[in-house]
Parts: sequence; C-alpha cells; structure tokens
Amino acid sequence: ALADAAYTLQAGRKSFPHRRFCVCGSIHEAAEALSHPESGKAFSAHVKTGRRPVVFMFPGQGAQYVNMGAELYRTEPDFREAADHCFRIAASLTGNDDFRNILYSKAMDDEGRINETEFTQPILFIFEYALAALLMKWGIQPDAVIGHSLGEYTAACLAGIFSLEDALELVISRGRLIQSLSPGAMLSAAISERELMPFLNRDRSVAAVNASNRCVASGPFPEIEKLDQSLRAAGYE
Repeated sequence: ALADAAYTLQAGRKSFPHRRFCVCGSIHEAAEALSHPESGKAFSAHVKTGRRPVVFMFPGQGAQYVNMGAELYRTEPDFREAADHCFRIAASLTGNDDFRNILYSKAMDDEGRINETEFTQPILFIFEYALAALLMKWGIQPDAVIGHSLGEYTAACLAGIFSLEDALELVISRGRLIQSLSPGAMLSAAISERELMPFLNRDRSVAAVNASNRCVASGPFPEIEKLDQSLRAAGYE
C-alpha cells in the first residue's frame, strides 16, 4: 500500500543525505517513476544533515494575557514544575502568591491586573523561563539566547549571567519601580538624535536611538502629544 510505504519511509528509515522522490497516484506509478529516473517523474535531492543552530528569543512587555500557556501548565509536567518553582521563589520575595493567581485566573478583575507592570514583568519572566525549560527538557538546546527589554533578563538568566533567584528579585524590583513612576508615553519618529534635540525640554527626553534616523522620545502624556504635533508640523513622521 502506498500509504504504508510513505509512512515507513518517514518513520522507519534513517535520513540519508542523498534522496530520490516522485509525485504519484499509485504504487505502480511510484515503481515506474523510480525505476526510470530519466522519465522526468522522479527527482534527486541532496539534503544537508546535522543539527541546525537554535536561538531562543524572548519578548518584552506587551505580549502578556490572562491564561497564557494555560494548556501547557495543565498538561506538561516539566513546564508546570518550572513555573511553580518560579512562583514559589516570587512568593518568598513578595510575601504573596499573586503572580500565579493573576496569570491563571477566571476572575475578570485579573484581566486588568496582568497589565500592571509590577505583575506583568515577573509573570512574563516566569512564563518565558518555564517555556525555555520545557524546550530544553525536550532536547532543544539553544546555541544562543537574546531578549528585548524584560526578555533580556530571561536570556541572561538562561545564559548563566545570574541565578534564577537573583533574576526574579531583579525583575520583581524592576516591575515595582516602573509601576511607581508617573504615567507617561513614548513616541517613535523618523528623525536623527541630533535633529530631535531642539524639540526636547526638561519633560521630554530621548528614550532610545534605534537607528541613525529613528528615535524614540518619552515623557508625560501632554508633553508627548505636543511633541507629536511639533514634529508633524516640521515634516517628520
């Protein structure tokens, strides 16, 4: 049976670098095509074998949502074990068990709480760390790790820069400090840092220089709104 032959080739044969394949509708067509490669119905291929490099990439704040990875938490013991270990460390540092309750919750109130920075950042770190731990348990080992913003802490922890306990303490403290700041906004504009400087004041500052002609400014909401208007009026996008 053609289906049995296809399954055996996929599941029961060692992967060789030199292969031949054909497109066919029956076992007779397959035999004919493979027996007469000059017919143009069978094709040869050379496949590079060996392990490909793997990079783990971790996002920053904004990727979170309630019940993120809930099915993984229910069904994958290795993921749950890593997450629970982090939750216990976080509880010992904060004196409460809020993080797990906020992430895996049915309460409508927690839809808003997960977006509060003091909760968001530890929860994201714990999820990212547990997901990486699961992949590594499955034998997927990263050759490199990289992260953006909060994700940099997960990458640094997995790279051995600091321990899990120290990483959680840093992330929890970082979330609390950012949460305590006055509300503000950021504005991305197609402008160089030199060109941006005249538009800044004591309430507006450069948050990031992402490219030679792409900067991000930050400050209180009213000031960033005024900056947006000024930049648009000056012809910047």
